[in-house]
Amino acid sequence: MKSLFDLFISFFKIALFTYGGGYVIVMMIEREVCKKRGWLNKSQFLDDLAISQSAPGPISINLSLLIGYRVKGVMGVLTVFVAAALPSFVILIIFAIFFRQFGENTHIEKVFQGLRPAVVALVIFPLLVFIKSKGLKVWEYITVALVTILVTLGVPAILLIGVGVVWGVGLVKFKNSKRSR
Repeated sequence: MKSLFDLFISFFKIALFTYGGGYVIVMMIEREVCKKRGWLNKSQFLDDLAISQSAPGPISINLSLLIGYRVKGVMGVLTVFVAAALPSFVILIIFAIFFRQFGENTHIEKVFQGLRPAVVALVIFPLLVFIKSKGLKVWEYITVALVTILVTLGVPAILLIGVGVVWGVGLVKFKNSKRSR
């Protein structure tokens, strides 16, 4: 049964317990809406994921809202929005109060410095799982790693997208010219 309450609980839980980048959350959303709840099949989920990637904004939010719409229409979108935003809002308020009192404490600073490698691992692990599940070739692994490094170094995303488009068009033309021979 697809109730607004079930939709709220599912996305509230995902937002509350999932840390890391957008693809971490995407994997949790897939598990919840496809495998656990059965609201979408794999094909529908992948279609929504593709649309979410092409829309401006964070992929996890775009995907959540799109799924909310697919499951319960406009009320589903509103429900998912509140469910996804509420945990972050509450946590940010708590952190703001906490940092106001303890923000310059050297022990707190050291704790956050220690957490940085864990955050990197939380971002890299789902990326590796995603890559392996797609059966990519070695050069595709290298491309993903290179793009990740370039983004980390501050290369503007729009430049990487432009290079990717030119590369993709060139690759398709090359493959088509090879076939026509």
